[in-house]
Formats: sequence, structure tokens, C-alpha cells
Amino acid sequence: MDKFAAMRAFIGVVDAGNFSRAAEQLDLPRPTVTRLVQELEKELQIQLLHRTTRRMTVTEEGRRYYLGAQQLVADADALESDVAGARSRPRGTIHVDVPGTLASSIIIPALPDFFAQYPDIAIDLKIDNRSSDLIERGIDCVIRIGSIIDDRLIARPLAELAFLTLASPAYLATRGRPEHPEELAGQHTRIQVVSPRTGQAFRTTLTRGGESVSPCTDHHLTVDDARAALAACREGLGITTTYALLAAPYLASGELEMILDDWDCGRTPVQVAYPSTRIPAQRVRVFVDWVQDLFKSRR
Repeated sequence: MDKFAAMRAFIGVVDAGNFSRAAEQLDLPRPTVTRLVQELEKELQIQLLHRTTRRMTVTEEGRRYYLGAQQLVADADALESDVAGARSRPRGTIHVDVPGTLASSIIIPALPDFFAQYPDIAIDLKIDNRSSDLIERGIDCVIRIGSIIDDRLIARPLAELAFLTLASPAYLATRGRPEHPEELAGQHTRIQVVSPRTGQAFRTTLTRGGESVSPCTDHHLTVDDARAALAACREGLGITTTYALLAAPYLASGELEMILDDWDCGRTPVQVAYPSTRIPAQRVRVFVDWVQDLFKSRR
């Protein structure tokens, strides 16, 4: 029995939650994964997994073995990656989750530079900003807008995105230009943006000096995508608060105008993260470093 292959199979089954998904992520036939785990249990003379027709759970001994095996395999992978990296270019496919807002405005426009530096790396880009299990889905790293609260992930800060409050010239000509946030309540229509991760409405707090206002406004439209909110705002459907980086082209063209521009609409962090349960492969490390440099160059 190849002990390391069996460890990898067992780790894959625990991470994925079942044998079929583990086999797919490991690119192995399902019977092979099953046989490797069975041989490992026989070798150790302990039961690592409880299996029924409906579910699979990890035994207490299996959990302890999983933690130890995970570290051994991660250390071996890191050693091989470092040694190989000294004499070869990083290669392989990186599975990355990125919000659509950042994918279209920052990441994709810069990818020609990345591929020029690393021609042997392919990127499987998932446009997503929803809560999900990276390990279960086989994702190598994510870029997230907002705070990351997950002790299974190692997060690195990239930037802070500033917000602006906007309206179209047609809307302002019809409804008037507010001079204070309190004027928004009852007098104006807002395009309500909700979180794609939680479904909760984003609330904007505007500050100026020691004054802080969180206006509650009527809304006829709710969206869970910042680009959709921006499109609706350009059509004169209401006022919206969105990322300055998305709004910049439309402000320059005159399609949108800033309102309440002497008020601070706040900022939100952007982070890149990868699972803490495995040491990232060389190709993942160079991508994370490249993303950090990319955002640093935009500050």
C-alpha cells in the first residue's frame, strides 16, 4: 500500500464529505479511493469512518488521524513544491472565486500580464461572492469584498474600496438634488442592494464631522449585484451607493453624478484568502502574490 496515496485519499474524503466528490476532486476512480481508505483502516487496525447508506461521519480516531495526516501531507507537498520550484516554472490550474465586481473591473483586465509571466498556469475563475465551503468545492483561493470571518482560511488584506452616492442627471432633474442625507427619507427612491452572501440589505451610514446619518428610503427595486444597481441608477430608477471604482467611468462621461459629496459614505475591505488546512502550491502562491501587487499598484 502507498501510505501517502492512502492518506491523500482519506483526507480528500473527509474534506469533500463523501467518496464520490473526493474521487472527482482527486481525479481518481471512486473504487480506487474506497480501496485506499479501506487499506489504510486495515493497516492502522482502526475504523476511520462511519459509513451508512445515507451518510458518512468521521470517528474520533479518524479525526485525530486526519489532523496528523493532513500536516504530514502538507509538509511533503510544500517540500516538493519548493524543491521543484527552484528549477521549474509554476504550472497547473488554479481554482479561484472572485466577485463579479472585481473580476470585470480589476482581475480580468490584468490577466494578460499574469499569463505573460506564468504561461504554464491556467485559471478556473468562478464569479462568486457567496458563502461556501472552499475545501469541499476544491477552490484554491478566493478574493472577497468585506470581512472574512473563518478560522479555516488565511486572509491577506488587498485594499479598501470607497463608496459613493450617485444619481443620474434625469433623476435629479425630476426629483431634485438632496443637500443632506435626511432629505433622502420620504423624498427620494433608493435602489436597494442586498448581500449575495446573506440576502441582508446593505445599509449606508454617511458621516460629516461629528454627524452620522443612516437614512431609510423607499425603494422600488432590489438587486444583489453592484453592477445591476449601477445600471438601474443610470436609467434614472433611483439613488444608489456603490463602489467608487465602478462609478468612475460613468462619472467621467456625465451619465451619473455624485450627490452628498461632502459626506463620507465609508469603505469596505478586500481580501485574498486560501484554506489554512493545506499549504498552497507554488502556482497558488505566485497568484496570491500577483493579486497583492495588482491591488497595491492601484492605491
